[in-house]
Amino acid sequence: MISTVHLTYDLVPENQVDFDNALPLHLTTPEFDLEVKGNRIEVDLKGSFPSLEDARATVEPLLRSWEVGSALHVARREFWLKLSLSSFSADDEQPNSSAVIEAASATMSTDAHVSRGKYPDFPSGFRASPLVESLWHRFEGYRAGREPLLSMAYFSLTLLEMDAGGNHAAADAFRIEESVLDKLGELTSTRGDHASARKMSPSLKSLADSEALWVVAAVRAIIWRVGEVASGLAPVPLSKSDLPPL
Repeated sequence: MISTVHLTYDLVPENQVDFDNALPLHLTTPEFDLEVKGNRIEVDLKGSFPSLEDARATVEPLLRSWEVGSALHVARREFWLKLSLSSFSADDEQPNSSAVIEAASATMSTDAHVSRGKYPDFPSGFRASPLVESLWHRFEGYRAGREPLLSMAYFSLTLLEMDAGGNHAAADAFRIEESVLDKLGELTSTRGDHASARKMSPSLKSLADSEALWVVAAVRAIIWRVGEVASGLAPVPLSKSDLPPL
């Protein structure tokens, strides 16, 4: 049994972002005390844990939701988190005390450099569930130029419907009006060209700029909505009025 645990995470900014002028950010919960300062996150856990993995599982869902939620908020990743050091005392036999390093991969970006004056707030009412993680991974791939917009959006819609058991079930489970899902399905199936279309069809139309903006906004809003529902919220259904005009 591990009686005390201290975890240190590195906050690794993307190349175009820094938090050099950000004031420290503190969070206290019944399970741990946390401070973000510089590019380090220090966590002191409260209570005892069967293993180091159990201790990490108490902290990392929040950290991952913070990482994904803040990236989703600005539509680009601004930092990565990785565990750099763990220290503890144990009542029983000592676990392996070597530092654990987790790989963090970076994406290329041509965005202008941004110096953040504050860290993002920790998420309230958002959880990076496995479904959120999958949706965000594909959206991030699109943002990095690894995947066309329409194929990413269609995959996201299909994954949502598969998870819930169909279009109507997805609308109900994730509090999204069916008209939003129907419009996303229409645009991802009938727009594009030889380079960007999800599938070829004689009736294909080019994707207008306003439609592209709508698709991006819709996917971002849907991912956030899935995270809201995963956190236990039951918000007002997402509607077309919440998205850019077409």
